Amino acid sequence: MAVEVTPGKKVVKRFRLEGVSTPAQAKAELERLRMERRQNTLPVTPSRAPLFQDFVKEYLATPTDKRPTTMDAERKIFNLWIPYMGNVPLHKITKSHITQFIADGQRRGLKNTTTNLNLKAIRVLFRMAVDRGYLRSSPTDGIRTLKIVRPARPLVPLERINLFCDTARRICKNGQAFSDYVYMLCWSGVRRSEGLRLKWQDVDFQHKNLIVGADGQTKNGSSRVVYMNEQLERHLRDMYSRCQDESVFLFPSHRGGKEDHPLKMFEATLKIVRKACGMRAFSFHELRHFFISQCVMSKIDFLTIARWVGHRDGGVLIGRTYGHISDEHARQQAANVTFDH
Repeated sequence: MAVEVTPGKKVVKRFRLEGVSTPAQAKAELERLRMERRQNTLPVTPSRAPLFQDFVKEYLATPTDKRPTTMDAERKIFNLWIPYMGNVPLHKITKSHITQFIADGQRRGLKNTTTNLNLKAIRVLFRMAVDRGYLRSSPTDGIRTLKIVRPARPLVPLERINLFCDTARRICKNGQAFSDYVYMLCWSGVRRSEGLRLKWQDVDFQHKNLIVGADGQTKNGSSRVVYMNEQLERHLRDMYSRCQDESVFLFPSHRGGKEDHPLKMFEATLKIVRKACGMRAFSFHELRHFFISQCVMSKIDFLTIARWVGHRDGGVLIGRTYGHISDEHARQQAANVTFDH
């Protein structure tokens, strides 16, 4: 029977017909195998399935619309799996290989969030192996992600954020740009990398729109519109009035000669200001948390908030993560109800 040994290449293979004792049974079994071949569900033979480490190379060499940073992250994750099954043919990889990796990670104290990310990447890889006919099913099928307990995150009050920015302007050379960046994240809820790549052409004062991800480099690869609230519009107008740089970026890098580049990070400044303010646990993600929390307490529906911040789940994650804030705010407001009118 002709079988595909690699995508696009077929050779004639002999199959032992198990449990066959008569010509009629052999004919029926042969027809069944032919049907499986037409449906691309033939049993995988060792000559068809590459070693895990070889398929990793094949996967990474496949053209994709993923960002280079995403591909680098996947490459690092696959390198963690190679010691467990690098020299094992794909069709011989079992659930035990996967569970052993997870168990070793737990013994080393690896966070469940990190383990789930590793498992997510390997699921995608095995899904491609199934699509290409190397496997009939993925060895990750039936393996559940680890439970993640997310502690309630305390909300950083605006007074602390103001102190943070005042300190930056006082002690850092780039304190004004850093402060502008912090407030922009506060009022828009954009991710830190999205904010650094914003261009002035993404700011539409006429229609009060901020286009996030016009370069296609958002987390989910699509752009979105954030409608300017009063604070965001006022802040962006103030930044624009002070802009004396010819750069197209809101936060340009002054390195690299004549070429125009966005600033890559404010991490060094963050560490300096964090230490000066005694806010060692503070991160830029706290500002996104601040924005979402304020929206929830302003009774903006979860679906709208999800669209603004770039979630594709229709507000499910926001409801699960920030629902307690809405309940707490409602309880506080109940104290303001009076019956003296």
